[in-house]
Amino acid sequence: MALMIGCLGVSAVLVINQGAQQSYAQQGQGLLPLVEYKLVAASAPQLSKFDYAQVHRLGITEAVAVSQISTILYSAQHQPLTHQPIDIIGFDTLALLNYRTSQQQKQTRQQGQSQQSKLALELTSLPQNSAFISIGLYTKLREQVPNHLEIDDSIVITTAQGQHLPLLQQVNLANMDNEIVMDISLFARQFGDTPISDILLVGEISPQRLNDIRRLLPAHLTLLTLPSSEQNTGMRDSFKLNLLAMALLMFVVCLFIVMNACQLLIMQRLPMLKIFRQLGISRLSIITGQLVELWLLTLLAAALGVYFGVTLALYLAPGIQATLESLFRVSVGFAEVSYLSLFVQVLLLSTLGITLAALLPVKQLNQTLYRADSTSPAKSFWFTPMTWLLLVSAAITLWLSQTIRVSLMGIALLILAGCFVLIACYPYVLNATSALVPKRWPLLHWSLQHSLWLSGRSKIACCAFFIALMSNIGMNLMVDSFRQATHDWLNQRLIADYYLYQTDNIDAATSIKQLRLNIQAVQRFELKAQYAGLPIQVHSHPSATSFIAALKTQSQLPDAGAVYAAGQGAYVNQQFALRNKIKLGQSISVPLNSGVSAFAVVGIVYDYGNPYGQILLPPKLFDDKSKRSNVLALYASAAQMNTLSEHLEQQGFNRAQQLYSADQLLDLSMATFERTFIITDSLNIVTLLVAAISLACGIIVLMQDTKPQLTLLRTLGVSRWVMQGLSLLQYLFLCLLALVFAIPFGVLLSWLLINFINKQAFYWTYPLNISISQITSVSAMGLLLVSVIILLPLLWTNNKPLIKDIRWLS
Repeated sequence: MALMIGCLGVSAVLVINQGAQQSYAQQGQGLLPLVEYKLVAASAPQLSKFDYAQVHRLGITEAVAVSQISTILYSAQHQPLTHQPIDIIGFDTLALLNYRTSQQQKQTRQQGQSQQSKLALELTSLPQNSAFISIGLYTKLREQVPNHLEIDDSIVITTAQGQHLPLLQQVNLANMDNEIVMDISLFARQFGDTPISDILLVGEISPQRLNDIRRLLPAHLTLLTLPSSEQNTGMRDSFKLNLLAMALLMFVVCLFIVMNACQLLIMQRLPMLKIFRQLGISRLSIITGQLVELWLLTLLAAALGVYFGVTLALYLAPGIQATLESLFRVSVGFAEVSYLSLFVQVLLLSTLGITLAALLPVKQLNQTLYRADSTSPAKSFWFTPMTWLLLVSAAITLWLSQTIRVSLMGIALLILAGCFVLIACYPYVLNATSALVPKRWPLLHWSLQHSLWLSGRSKIACCAFFIALMSNIGMNLMVDSFRQATHDWLNQRLIADYYLYQTDNIDAATSIKQLRLNIQAVQRFELKAQYAGLPIQVHSHPSATSFIAALKTQSQLPDAGAVYAAGQGAYVNQQFALRNKIKLGQSISVPLNSGVSAFAVVGIVYDYGNPYGQILLPPKLFDDKSKRSNVLALYASAAQMNTLSEHLEQQGFNRAQQLYSADQLLDLSMATFERTFIITDSLNIVTLLVAAISLACGIIVLMQDTKPQLTLLRTLGVSRWVMQGLSLLQYLFLCLLALVFAIPFGVLLSWLLINFINKQAFYWTYPLNISISQITSVSAMGLLLVSVIILLPLLWTNNKPLIKDIRWLS
């Protein structure tokens, strides 16, 4: 059962990770492979059609214009058909065809060229006023409205702004996921005068040609290197790591349970195995038979685990997919699952795990069958030095860690060291506690002494419970710290009264001037740039004291505000500082409209969740031609905002979707945060539950060994309820000790996850918040689960008349 649950968890997570990995790989490549560069406007807010025409007149035939909008799709009755925004993209098909024709004789990267050619040919062969839709998106929309996508002029699908989509035809193009693709001329007719989003340079470009393009470009355009899929794998790897680590943790706990089950099974079968040995059957044959039985059970457990794991993933697919798409921008392909490949992976992992888990019980069996007297097992003097060796190894590994894999190895050594510390300390703590019990309480003294015997027989199950508690405490403290840090960060940054999200046809700043409203509007300037070959964000941030105080800084210079306001300093986020090893006071070169300027780093700010490095500069360093953010921070009263909203609604403004108060934005952000850890919380609970079931299974077997002592006590007049209470006390005391040791190790685990794993994966950290309430809730839940599950076999075992137990003894 334990192995099947472990295989179920691993299978479900592998299915999720496989779909997410495919989506990330497609996102890394894009619809057009071999696109490594694009043109950006260095001194203008955005690219124009004149820029595109000028580039082609200069002989840069590799340039392809792209226009793009992201919107939620609606039905004719204005019912939303998608939960997340869909990308609608227009390509300059003629430019793609011309480039294909000029490159036909070149034999470079045929796969990439064929993808570009296929896209261009497919777009030009479309019927008039038609667009392509991916098969996956087509399926989703068809489920919403079954007859909504037929080729019929009466069918209406609109965007959030009420713009009609053209006729849609499904197509199977590589890397196409939640997109609708059309020719750029049709895009312009459907969505009006939408600006050009990007000018891409397609195909393989030699260094000499790259220099020629740089020389040909006008002064206001610059060449920007796009991050490769290898450079952009941080979020993908971290996302996979998060789920996979939890699944492997569940699997490890299950292996501990399997090891405990093997040990108890061998103890139960030991009399029969000794008879086999006396009959002349060799030890090798007996051990081989036990291993073959385990491998056959592994085969069955892997098959059932894969089946139920995929079934569970498919059952939870809609909710999980919506969560993952909103948080990680991935589309999880649950429908296409290779059962054979998944079964082979899980079977190999399970066979390796069950073999390792069976080594210790089989070794003990071999020694027991070899010794004539096996009633007094040898004392394990090697526990203490092994414990110190593991602790020192974990410390050295983490100290030298520079990568996620090495850090995970250090954490694994620490968890294993914690198990050894628990097992080594059990005898000392139990003996010391037993010595404190007054002699007038003989039953309690016996119960504690008997706990020492139980700890030797169920130490593996106690280790599984310890790991489950440690991981729960560590993960809950990490999530709670992240939740508290995010709330404080947002609460500190959101200092305006309202935040308004503009679209191309809505200009709130102009409307405020026209209405002569006393509303202070703050709009951010944005520039796209590169630093050390990676894209970064260069944003403006007001230099007023209230705005500087809104920055949640990790560290800053004493005179940071004055230097920043003078235009000589810059704030950078953690991601930029850690990725480029930037220190306070260090000078950095920042490309601006007027050229490259040097600034001193006056502060490092927290910027949770941002995958890019970011540099903040005073607004006076940006000119009016710089691109402005579509978000306005407004300082206004409710009456003033009502007046402004009523005026903007005449231009198609949607107050519910485009205007938020600071409190609303904070609540929405925290609600999104809570959805992030749904899967992790579920795996935590399952892991704890499986560990508790392990103890219950151990109790059922160990009750047979303790039955003579319990029956003797009952014949001396001890009631059944007292015996059940004493038995429950023994196991709860072992669990309580495991909890006491799990708390410091769980806090340390949380600190390691924040300052090693999160830092190496995302290049940002946050303060650890040791919440007593979180530790108490996890501890109470763990003890409650284990109490209920342990009590069930105790009631079942002791719920027999005393005369039956006396007859069993005789």
